Amino acid sequence: MIHKQLSPKFINELNIFLRLHTDDLMDRILKYAIDLDYSKYTSTLREAWRASIEGLNTSIAQYLQQSDVTPEITCRDAAKVDPVAAFGVLEARKHRQRGITLQMFLGLFKYYLWAYLDELEYFGGCEDDRKTAKELIIKVFSRIEHAFVVEWDTLSPESKNSELAVENRLLTNEKNKYLTMFESVFIPLLYLDTNGNIENLNHSALNLFASCDRSGAFYYSDMTVGLPAELNREVQRFIGSINDNSNSILELNLNGRAYVFELRFKRMLDISSKFSGVILSMHDVTEVGNLLSESNSLKKLNAALGEMLDKQQDIRRKHEAELFQMKKLTDMGLMINAIAHQWRQPINALGLYVQDMAEEAACGTVSGEYIDEFRENAMSLISNLSETIDDFRTFYKPDKERSDFDVIKTIGELLRLVGVQFSSKQIDISLECTCGHKNGGCISSHMNVACPHGQTTVFGFSGEFKQVFLNIIYNALYSISERMEREHSLRGRLEVYVSSVNGSVSVTVQDNGTGIPSGVLSKIFDPYFTTKCEGKGTGLGLYMSKMIIEEHMKGSILAENNSTGALFTVRIPSSTVIGLSQKARSGTFGA
Repeated sequence: MIHKQLSPKFINELNIFLRLHTDDLMDRILKYAIDLDYSKYTSTLREAWRASIEGLNTSIAQYLQQSDVTPEITCRDAAKVDPVAAFGVLEARKHRQRGITLQMFLGLFKYYLWAYLDELEYFGGCEDDRKTAKELIIKVFSRIEHAFVVEWDTLSPESKNSELAVENRLLTNEKNKYLTMFESVFIPLLYLDTNGNIENLNHSALNLFASCDRSGAFYYSDMTVGLPAELNREVQRFIGSINDNSNSILELNLNGRAYVFELRFKRMLDISSKFSGVILSMHDVTEVGNLLSESNSLKKLNAALGEMLDKQQDIRRKHEAELFQMKKLTDMGLMINAIAHQWRQPINALGLYVQDMAEEAACGTVSGEYIDEFRENAMSLISNLSETIDDFRTFYKPDKERSDFDVIKTIGELLRLVGVQFSSKQIDISLECTCGHKNGGCISSHMNVACPHGQTTVFGFSGEFKQVFLNIIYNALYSISERMEREHSLRGRLEVYVSSVNGSVSVTVQDNGTGIPSGVLSKIFDPYFTTKCEGKGTGLGLYMSKMIIEEHMKGSILAENNSTGALFTVRIPSSTVIGLSQKARSGTFGA
């Protein structure tokens, strides 16, 4: 069909969808680039990909502001300049200057199209909308490619060579600028490959290891520099770990002098897998170490020990309170994200109802029956949004004192909040209970049912208990998503089992994610330890969970791997066997 008509409602919804799904499009495009071996020709930094996607989405939005029909390629439109064609012209100039061939760009551009078509599977409320959106995107990409090729062909070979020469000079100057910066840093810096061999080192490091004072001597010559055995062991230890960064202290004897270095390791920030390796910076703390050694003499240490012991408990309590507050802020961000997923569908539906009412009113076909149906549907959606707000307020309502609460109902309320977020990522959640009265699924669609027999009641702060399981299930979400990125046919699964046996309530959370690496299984409850990428984990969640369960609720928490993924087990004494007096129960934690 030539020039298919698009409704204002469709145009608005598509623009919003593309803007909200920028991150998802980036992830899809990057995966195609890596799978098809194009990543070696693309940027290594995430923001470059974001700029590309946002530029493309902006050109689509600008086109749809000017025209409500799909773009076509005809002899009449060949010289027409519209926003999507202008985007193609701009991309042609940029890629031509960078030395990218026409064949290479057209190949690279295909996986952009595939990513958009994949993501549009989640667009709209009906198949017709998705089909129209895909047709539009295919025509947009065809229009961009057409404009790209036309622009590419406008320059003569001589002009292209001249343009490329100018760009090469700029790139050479840029390389020299960053190389000069690297050489000028007074801290020894080393760039190591994945085996720990030196790829490059700056002037400070070359002077330290080879007594060479010529800036750039390593980069511009075939000289070799080896690492001292003690340093090489630290390098190999980091390369063999799963951490993205690490700090350690090392004593070295170099050039007849004793040094103490703080070693800071950092893996390369390369999302396209083009470059891999490690950056090592060596901070000389020799003088600091000498001063500390002199000041911390045994006599002063013994004199201060008594005072330190007196203050230790207060410091520990303050630190614990700060950790709780820090983690709660982090968890609040997770819950806000969950609510965003909860609200997206009813808000979209409410917007469609309002638009439909406007269209019916314009046509003069609004009846009393239609108004009643509109009111009923709209109020139902508003009620759903209100319930979500109430759930959120209840979740973060501070507990003033400990009390009895039902484990099944509390977990159910939490799963109700995050359920839509998990479902959007193709992860199924189940909650089942087992006791002497009943065996099987205990939770309704509203997930707010308590155990009718009182077998799963425990004593403590329900808000802290929710934080424990919020940490566990979001760790599971991260692990399952990581595995699903590698295994596209995998359906995520999170299973929660609650049981009451021998006076204790047991909760197990099992997922089918990547599991916990055996080498770090014993460390996952340590403070600030995390296996997540930098910026995605604080290392406080499981540490605080262990403190809450063991110290505040007198229970136990255990993590292990099984045949499907990771398995967490929490056991808490039941309220029926604790036997605490009412006076003891009325106190708050830490009092």
